[in-house]
Formats: sequence, structure tokens, C-alpha cells
Amino acid sequence: MKNISFLVSIIVFVFYISNANAVIGSAGCGLGSVVFRGSQWWKQIFALTTNQATGSQAFGITSGTSGCPPAIFGVVENQEEYIEFNLSSIQKEAAQGTGELLFGLAYRLGCDQMYFLDFGTYTQKNYIEIFTSQNAKNVLFNIKNLIQKNEILVHNCKYINI
Repeated sequence: MKNISFLVSIIVFVFYISNANAVIGSAGCGLGSVVFRGSQWWKQIFALTTNQATGSQAFGITSGTSGCPPAIFGVVENQEEYIEFNLSSIQKEAAQGTGELLFGLAYRLGCDQMYFLDFGTYTQKNYIEIFTSQNAKNVLFNIKNLIQKNEILVHNCKYINI
């Protein structure tokens, strides 16, 4: 009886995917989605089966690999690295309240693009409090703490609480 219900489940799943015009990635991220790329229903079934059999989807979600979006830890690491590699330019642009690298930092903090100018103005206004050291972690910490005090940015920069 178990075999019959399993077989029925597979048939229903195949019918659903074939009629749903599966898009790339409908099986989710993971090793299977990397190996079996494409939107054909049969590739999506193999991708889903591989993801489930290997447990790679959970690892990919946690680590931000295997076609999964960046994990939270990867986002913070990316923010710190970005500041570290661009610190002197970010400082100059923050003093001016505008600039490509400063807006790149706003992007990495998850700010909506329509608030990049607000971000630039706010970093200019709080320049002395932000750049208390040349340490990227300290600068990032200071920026995130200050954004918590800004009514507009606190609601429009989604990665400041991580």
C-alpha cells in the first residue's frame, strides 16, 4: 500500500509540474538545482530528488551556496569586507554625502535605492560618530547603530539588524 501511495504522489507531482510550466529553480536551490539546470519538468524532478537525497538544500540555504541566496552570515561578512576594501573612499564620499561606493554600502545594508540619498545625507551629518576608527567592524557597528535612530532609514534598510 505504501508503494502505491508513493507512486500516486510521484504521478501527481509530475502532472502538477508539467502543467504548471515550471520555471528555472522551481525545485529550489541546492546541489540538484546546480546539476540539473533548466525548466523542463523532468529536470526539476531530478533536481528536487537530488536536493532531498543529499540534504544539500539545507546546507545551501545556511551557507548561501548552491544557487541559494546569500545567508545572513554572508551578508554581514560582505558588509565588513566592502567597508574594509573601500574605507578611505567611503570616508570621502560620506563627508560629501554622496558617491558610488557610499551608495554601494547602502545597498549592502539592504536600503531601498530610493533612500540612497537619505543614507548619504545621514552619513554626512553623522560623519564624526561613524568614523571613530579605521576598523571596518567598528565603522559598520557605528553606522548600524546610528541608522536605528533614523525614522526613515530604520524602516528601509533591511540588513541593519544583523
